[in-house]
Amino acid sequence: MVADSALYSAANIALMKEMKWLCRVPLTVGYAKQIISDLALGEFAKSEIDGYSFVVKTSNYGDVKQRWLIVESEQRLANRHQTTLLHKYSRQKRHRARSCKRYQSKSSPVTKMQ
Repeated sequence: MVADSALYSAANIALMKEMKWLCRVPLTVGYAKQIISDLALGEFAKSEIDGYSFVVKTSNYGDVKQRWLIVESEQRLANRHQTTLLHKYSRQKRHRARSCKRYQSKSSPVTKMQ
């Protein structure tokens, strides 16, 4: 069976224990997030397809032994780096704008001398 990530829950996996199935593991699963964040680029093996690499990990999520294939692309890595920089820039810009507003609201208006 091939399914989308909506299938992936501990309850569904337990029901499919005796079946062969394939689906994407959503990163809303805490264990998946942990595995991804703990991976080092050196753990990935080069794929036969240019620009891609992969690593195989095992999981026992939902008390069902699984084999996870984690695929990384050079393009996604470049996009992730760019996205990270844009998010940092946006956060800094919002922080500066809030700081300026706070400063302006605390400052007393300048009055003209007569």
